Amino acid sequence: MIKPMLCRTSKDENVLDNNEYYSEIKYDGERVIAFVSTKGVFLQRRSGADCSTRYPEIIEQLTKLRTHLDDDVILDGEFVVFNNGVSDFQALQRRIHVQSKIKIDYRSKNTPVTYVIFDVVDMNALIEERYTTLQQVYQKAIDNGVKHLELAPRYSNSSRKLFERAVTEGREGIILKKIKSKYVQGRSANWLKIKNISESDLVFNGYEPNNAGIKLIKSERHELDEIDLNLPISVQCSGAQSEVVQQSLDKYGFVLASIKYLGITDDNKLMMPTFKKIVVTQFKETSKPVIKTKKPKSKRTLVVNANAQGDLLKSERLHFIGGTSDKFYHIDLHRDGSDGYLSIAYGRTGKNPNKSTKKMAFEAAEKEFNKKLKQKLKKGYVRD
Repeated sequence: MIKPMLCRTSKDENVLDNNEYYSEIKYDGERVIAFVSTKGVFLQRRSGADCSTRYPEIIEQLTKLRTHLDDDVILDGEFVVFNNGVSDFQALQRRIHVQSKIKIDYRSKNTPVTYVIFDVVDMNALIEERYTTLQQVYQKAIDNGVKHLELAPRYSNSSRKLFERAVTEGREGIILKKIKSKYVQGRSANWLKIKNISESDLVFNGYEPNNAGIKLIKSERHELDEIDLNLPISVQCSGAQSEVVQQSLDKYGFVLASIKYLGITDDNKLMMPTFKKIVVTQFKETSKPVIKTKKPKSKRTLVVNANAQGDLLKSERLHFIGGTSDKFYHIDLHRDGSDGYLSIAYGRTGKNPNKSTKKMAFEAAEKEFNKKLKQKLKKGYVRD
């Protein structure tokens, strides 16, 4: 096992003008080290776990690459699913935790990952030498038609411009790497992460108590909102501030809070939102009461495929909380040869669900699955 070299987070933007660093775009993916040798190809996650069976498309291409290399090599990089040129972590999540071989094979073809390589694991070489080796490996890949592999561009003397580009393109941030540095296992100050953090004020009109404090809930739009989002959304509020926020919500029904986040997803939700501070705790008018929701005693579970046959390929668990509504929508896609089974269950949380299973050609079933999922997300449903 090799522990990958990790960044330290820096909040000092002055380092962007320091010419002692190279800069790279930060990709929102899964960190993976690839051992490419004559004995075979082995993929290792950041935790040290073997993920070789999860990404057959990468194993196939790196095995092909090895036949054209003079020596064994250990690559370091990020598994990414690209959406219009930007890494899409939501799409990648559909690959990370899959264990079924049938699902893995299906998704490797329908949602293939790209291995963005940015370093070679060599403890004795400086970063410039390692990048030269990496360029040579990548050129071999291009020359021999190896797919699903990209070389992360590296920039010098332009870190601030790259960061501004990352902000404009809605990327997570950039990585700075000290020019005269060696690869070390674990966290190092020679690699710095500069995050693209956004901040907006939003009015929240409900909360849900939990062990850490309260989960703020926004199920209505308000004229004081700085951005327009698909609702509902929720943000955890912990510590002493949670008591003040809860008191304000109990008394006035609303609270204006400043929220930090990394970006906005394709379905118009906040990416990794965190509570920063209270902005306003009182409103002159309180036209609607606060919404309080009780935390469920256990996770919702529901089998919706009782009449379906074949292998489960896709499954979505959605819910909607807004006003007095607390609804769920579950949908599964099975495949049995050329046949597809679309199973749906929906209704109010805690009530008996409405269920249905339809059999049709698999291509039609998959198209219907994607259509219904898109419709529900557009209406404000969120994934469990």
